Amino acid sequence: MINGDVRLESTIINIFIGVIGMLGNILVTVTIAKTPVLHNPTYRIVVSLAISDMLASIALIVDTSLPVAILQEVDTDVGGYIICRLIYTQFIHWGLFYISSFNMVAVTSERLVAILMPLRYEQVFQSRIQIVMLAAPWVLGGAIVLLNTVPTGPYPVPTIGCTSDYTTTEQIIYIVTPFVCYFLPVTFMLSSYLSMIHNIRVSRKSGSGGAAANELKSAEKKLFKMCLFICGYFMISCFPSQLNYTYMVFAEKYLVNDFRLLDFLLFSNCCVNPFFTDSLTAHSESRY
Repeated sequence: MINGDVRLESTIINIFIGVIGMLGNILVTVTIAKTPVLHNPTYRIVVSLAISDMLASIALIVDTSLPVAILQEVDTDVGGYIICRLIYTQFIHWGLFYISSFNMVAVTSERLVAILMPLRYEQVFQSRIQIVMLAAPWVLGGAIVLLNTVPTGPYPVPTIGCTSDYTTTEQIIYIVTPFVCYFLPVTFMLSSYLSMIHNIRVSRKSGSGGAAANELKSAEKKLFKMCLFICGYFMISCFPSQLNYTYMVFAEKYLVNDFRLLDFLLFSNCCVNPFFTDSLTAHSESRY
């Protein structure tokens, strides 16, 4: 049982994280919108990431501010089902986390093409491909949210609150979701950044030396640092929530019942993603 002091402290911290993430991502979006030189495929994806993180920060503030009593006193009408499916499960801000995760994959994909296939960059990122890369994270994230809330999910029970039967279908969906939204993106991003570093290292060794070699060596170090921070922070901050989520599928109970403590780690990504993604882009472009 989480005591009131811990719940109050975690609530204040999460609201603070939400406000910082919201303001920071608004600033990133406005800055890019007002800077014509940044109106290119790279920064369009960065804006998409910033918008998803901004909305996730707002959802975190709203969910954290809701009183616990609203989940304990639910009716069996349509309103009760909405509370159980969307508020109790927190799938609104979870969905935005999925979208943010897929946007990070899109940013990584764009950088991967820029580093490994610079001569084909313009051809690959034609207007249609850009539209697909911008829309795919939102469509895929929204589809996963609907899959987790419409056909399955908790339902209201008088005097008990929101509960779930954890059917086989629900368990399958709950196992597939973290795999698609967390483990696959982490694996792709990590392997992609390692490929970029390897490519820069090979280019440096095959060069003639001098200033160009020193520039590539500097780019390699900066790219490695960005890779270590982005992938490392994403893995570490999101893993507790994914572990808690997966454990619930098999044990039908959570390891940690106060989601606010886990939300602090999970949504702190909303404060750092745009800044470090933008830095990664700037460092990578120095090669060309």
